Amino acid sequence: MSGITTTTEMSLANSRDDDRAAVCKVMLRFADTPAVITAFAVKLCCGLSALLLFAWLAKVRPRNRTLHINAYNILYAHFIFVLISSFGVVLNDGFDLTRLTLFRREVDYSDGSGDCGIFSMPAKYGVWIRLITFFGNTGSTLTMSALAVERTYATIQSRSYESDNKPCFGRLLVCLAVLVNLGLKTFIAVHINYRRYLPMQSLSAEAAPYATCVLYINTGCEVFNIFVFVTLWISNHKWKKSVGRILATLTHKYQVEENMKSVAIMISLASLHFLINIIAYLIQLYGTWHDETPQEKMEYVIKGDVAPTYDFLLPLLTLCRIYYKKRRDYKCSTSRIVSPVENLSTNDHFNMLNGMFDKALDQNIAKHKRKISGASKTKVDAVKISNPYAQ
Repeated sequence: MSGITTTTEMSLANSRDDDRAAVCKVMLRFADTPAVITAFAVKLCCGLSALLLFAWLAKVRPRNRTLHINAYNILYAHFIFVLISSFGVVLNDGFDLTRLTLFRREVDYSDGSGDCGIFSMPAKYGVWIRLITFFGNTGSTLTMSALAVERTYATIQSRSYESDNKPCFGRLLVCLAVLVNLGLKTFIAVHINYRRYLPMQSLSAEAAPYATCVLYINTGCEVFNIFVFVTLWISNHKWKKSVGRILATLTHKYQVEENMKSVAIMISLASLHFLINIIAYLIQLYGTWHDETPQEKMEYVIKGDVAPTYDFLLPLLTLCRIYYKKRRDYKCSTSRIVSPVENLSTNDHFNMLNGMFDKALDQNIAKHKRKISGASKTKVDAVKISNPYAQ
């Protein structure tokens, strides 16, 4: 196919809107590049596997929540956005893969011909399908930022946050994340040339600079999320070891414990999200920082888009955690002999909580009492020796 050798000499951005010959050259280049076809296939497998794992997760997920209602709602929205991203990956990469392979027709192609055996994608359809994936990816980042804000508020208001079970704050943060996400996608959509034909389901060249701005915003949010979660963990850990903890209420101590456990989970989740998405963003930004043609930038997007890896790993690791916890709880229930719940009074329950949070403090108090008791006994003995008639 002689037209492939001249692909790098032309630019889709400089071609006419209805120039299918330029689009055909790019599609033939993609179809005959094993790395591009492999990247499409791997992302399609990640998307399909993610959808199956999400269906499994919806069936076995525990009904009782261990997080505050606000954190739970935001985390639930994060999973929904990742699910949307997985659905978009299947539509985008799956359709492009089958279009370049299974649906490809054998034709006598000549350089400059508009028929290469692969049908081109009208932008008025392809870009909207592509924006589904963008909407899911950006939404997962923004909900992670919303979760960082919610955990920050929970740390600041740790004295009374646990007693407030109203989900209004969490829903507000989710709504803000959705609105900002829609605004960013609208910012991209209004700059798309919908009259073009595209070699793959992607944005038109006219919208690339604005999509790059959104990538910068996502990168900043990723860094913000990691910084906030690490700062919160350090802050709660320092408070737990501080002297002021002695005078805190049990509710306050419980909220700090819950903050530490939840933030520890969020740090691992945010780190995975940060690592995968930052790699994807940097690879895509690398293509925009150089003077490659639009079709070469598309190759960076195809081969460097590792974001579907997170779509696959999130439900997989969540399922592993659920089954690990079930197995651990089962072992604990079979190895321990516990008294019936009805025999526990209110005082017993308070003592259990007191022992959970103030075990070290109680030990210090008991040790101090023993010292006072020993000193008093020594003093009495000394008085008796000096005055045998003392009572």
